Amino acid sequence: MRRVAVPRTFAGAGSFLVGVLVALAPAGPAQAWDANAPVTRQFPELHSAYYDISVCEYCGLVTSEVADGFRREVADLVVRDGMSPDKDREVRLHAWTAADLEYGNRGLGGFRNWCRTEGQAAVRRFTGYGAATRPDAPAPE
Repeated sequence: MRRVAVPRTFAGAGSFLVGVLVALAPAGPAQAWDANAPVTRQFPELHSAYYDISVCEYCGLVTSEVADGFRREVADLVVRDGMSPDKDREVRLHAWTAADLEYGNRGLGGFRNWCRTEGQAAVRRFTGYGAATRPDAPAPE
């Protein structure tokens, strides 16, 4: 094996490149699982529904009304977007992973505020959607 001399100007290039890559890498829990990021941009509403129900599950906020609204909204989105079962699964897994990473990112007790803010917003979203789309719902005025 033959040794090659490396000029001093390139000797520290490895650590410099690592620093640049780290600085340019996307931050935050939503981008942490970047392999499927295009799916989240393709189907943001469906991704949001799966993420929100995960937040409700972590926070113990799933009631029959929340579950009903979630099921109705997801069913409507899947039909509207002509979603294949494989694509739906891909979106669902990405959303679950994003919620799991966010929960872990909150630290001990940090999830309480997450539940009060995002969790309660998700409850309002699903109960409102369920109430508006039930067959016995009053017609809008």
